Amino acid sequence: MKQYKLQKKAPDQSLNSGRGSTRQEIDEIAKHIAGHIEKNPAKAARLFESWLNGKPNRQLKKKAA
Repeated sequence: MKQYKLQKKAPDQSLNSGRGSTRQEIDEIAKHIAGHIEKNPAKAARLFESWLNGKPNRQLKKKAA
């Protein structure tokens, strides 16, 4: 049985830039989320609960081939 060495990938620098977020970026994100909550509070609550529980927000249905 042959064994192969896996090469380690470099970590993605875009996700962990180290500079943090500015107050303006945080305010824009908060306004964006607030707009979604105002449009459909029930859906927002379901998404938040599923996020807290670590479950996917919906099950994808498999289509028959």
